[in-house]
Amino acid sequence: MTAAELAWTAGVLAAAAFSAARLLRAPARGQQGTRDGYRWLAAAAACAGSGAAVQRWFAGVVGGAEPLRVADLIALAALPALVIGVATLAAGQGRGGATAAHQSRGLPARLRAGWPAGAAAADSCLFTVSLFVICLVSVLGPGEAAAAASPAALAVTLIRPAADLIASGLLLRFVARAPAVTVAPALALAAFTLSDCLAARDRIDGSLPGAPAQALLIAGLGLLAAAPAGTRPWFRPGWAAREGPPARMGRAGRPGQARAWSDPAALAALIAAASAAVTVTGAAVAGGLAASPALAVAGAGMVILLVIRLALAARQASVVAAGAMESDRAFRLLADSAIDAVLVCDLGGVVGYASPAVADFGYSPGALAGARLADLVHPEDLPAGIRAVARVLRERRAAGPRPERHGPGGAGDPGGAARHGTAVPFAGRVRGADGSWHHIEASLSLCAGPGEPARMLVTARDVSDRVELRRQVTRLTFQDGLTGLPNRAYLEERVRELCREPRPVALTLVDLDGYAAVNDLVGRPGGDLILAQVGRLVRAAAPPDATAGRWGGDEFAIVTADAAPDAELAGLAERLAGRIAAEPFAAAGHRVPLTASVGTARSAPGGDPSERARHLLAAAHAAMIRARQAGGGRAEIFAEGMPSVPARPSG
Repeated sequence: MTAAELAWTAGVLAAAAFSAARLLRAPARGQQGTRDGYRWLAAAAACAGSGAAVQRWFAGVVGGAEPLRVADLIALAALPALVIGVATLAAGQGRGGATAAHQSRGLPARLRAGWPAGAAAADSCLFTVSLFVICLVSVLGPGEAAAAASPAALAVTLIRPAADLIASGLLLRFVARAPAVTVAPALALAAFTLSDCLAARDRIDGSLPGAPAQALLIAGLGLLAAAPAGTRPWFRPGWAAREGPPARMGRAGRPGQARAWSDPAALAALIAAASAAVTVTGAAVAGGLAASPALAVAGAGMVILLVIRLALAARQASVVAAGAMESDRAFRLLADSAIDAVLVCDLGGVVGYASPAVADFGYSPGALAGARLADLVHPEDLPAGIRAVARVLRERRAAGPRPERHGPGGAGDPGGAARHGTAVPFAGRVRGADGSWHHIEASLSLCAGPGEPARMLVTARDVSDRVELRRQVTRLTFQDGLTGLPNRAYLEERVRELCREPRPVALTLVDLDGYAAVNDLVGRPGGDLILAQVGRLVRAAAPPDATAGRWGGDEFAIVTADAAPDAELAGLAERLAGRIAAEPFAAAGHRVPLTASVGTARSAPGGDPSERARHLLAAAHAAMIRARQAGGGRAEIFAEGMPSVPARPSG
């Protein structure tokens, strides 16, 4: 053995020992299934390294170029160990680990017959045969030695590459199910396959495996050692965190058809078949394609497998279409019996289906077909509706492709219910058939039934009566029944609200002087009429952005945000007092002269909001009392040092 051969052999043994030790030690804290899987991978690494060492040191121990030698048997033992290890890891880590046959048990019997149980097997066989064709053409095809080799010797030489390719086909479904923990072993098997192909080429030429084959073997052992890194988050592929392989929307947006060709296993098989076709075509054009029975059989098998796969896809599409029809019928039965109005629209907001409950709004279900949601929503509420629809579409983009599901409601359950996204609420007004506006509470969500494109589901309930009741409660709580102005409870809450903001606030209180004599003169109904007239005058005199209301009894108030300086506030108070004194109030055939005491206070920004509001209320009341004590019919503005008289509590 030369020094170079000794170095390569030592490198292979060292890589095998390191890989086995790491695989045995890494999953110490994992589940039992994970530990068993890594133990099988460690056995595979040990077999691969031992076979290569025996091949180098003892020339295979038994036999020449044609029979299988002990070294080949040891190396072949690595393949079942690797497949078992990967299958064990996938069963322990894959969350959607049930097979298609198990997952289809809940389907109706007539649909179960159409379940693509053979699709996975067809994908694996197509993948294996395609890689075998590539191997024959690109690695073993060219060269005089390959052409001169006997069929028996060539068949024995191809046993190890063929076994590697069969193992690759078996791994395909496990890699698609749990890629996070199976990608590294699958790449290791790919390196072993290339190594065995190069070694087979060297054996045909009558020599031992060369440096490229040994380097690929060491690389495969290193990839096996990296397998435990699959449990780390940074190693996890983007589609590994979802249940099963992702299903992308097909041309017609039908997830059932998309699964036929867009899951990782089917995609890998198609890529392998296309690569085989390109390789054969390129070799034929270049004149380097040597015809052989093995290549003819493999090519014919690849074509047959493609036909079978297409037939399975067509059958699956028909099952999905039948399931979509059943799902649509079930959905319509449910929607027709619902109390709420149900609309199904495309993503542009055009109504395709309306339930009979739209009669609450005066429409017939057929009358809304083809209508646009934007034409039904009140113009003032339309921006909120647009935001709700945009949020639904954003959540659809953020969610990405919907994961394939074989349970109820999934693409594998054609008779199941449609899948819905997160509901987005919307409250506003919609136009009824008679042109009136109805208050509704609605929810918007994506609806994607089996074999159907994504649509938007809208459920709406007429809450006009509830809104009107709420308005009445608010009116009774915060509105004065006599004048129609806000009452004291509302005004005090308004003061506290404005005092939380960093801007000056002013409060003006108006007290009618000697109002008890008015009731004696014109009676209680006449007095109420005069109070209503005073309320209109106060509201007209208030600034446009101010809030005027009845403080209680014969008192009124004006709350002003962004209050002007004291001089302007004093001018407002004096105008109020002057207009009340000059107004010819009349009731019950009597002309009633009135005067008013007006007090104004202003609060600058800053300080504790609750303390600021309390001080403003007390200051305005103190200024009003000061005006009354000065004889009435005048205005006072609160100044520092003026005695503060606590305001009477509301109610």
